[in-house]
Amino acid sequence: MAATAASAGGVEPSNRLHVRNLDYSVDDATLTEAFSKYGRVLEATVVQWRDSGRSRGFGFVTLETDADAKAAAEELQGADLNGRPISVSFARSTGPKTADEFRSVATRLYVTNVNETTTEDDLEAHFSA
Repeated sequence: MAATAASAGGVEPSNRLHVRNLDYSVDDATLTEAFSKYGRVLEATVVQWRDSGRSRGFGFVTLETDADAKAAAEELQGADLNGRPISVSFARSTGPKTADEFRSVATRLYVTNVNETTTEDDLEAHFSA
């Protein structure tokens, strides 16, 4: 069990964990309590739907050290939390995006109410960085 938590997705260990398969009754305090046995919890957040405020079934926990996070990931992978076996892995860093990373994503922009004489080159010049 220990190897799956540390190597899930090929993500390098850090002090931030991604916790999945949470029961809808699990809140930030429940996550904090479960993970505090392995070190000081700096942050524990259950991600919620914006419209309803209901849990999305996953969250993130940040522990004080990488070693604490590794121990928690190894011990809590598959552990029961409020009646469900949770999945714990190291969180991937999304980090700030560079301009090149944004450009590499295909994006379609619809522009309306444009003068008839406007060309594609005009639009590209106006909207490019």
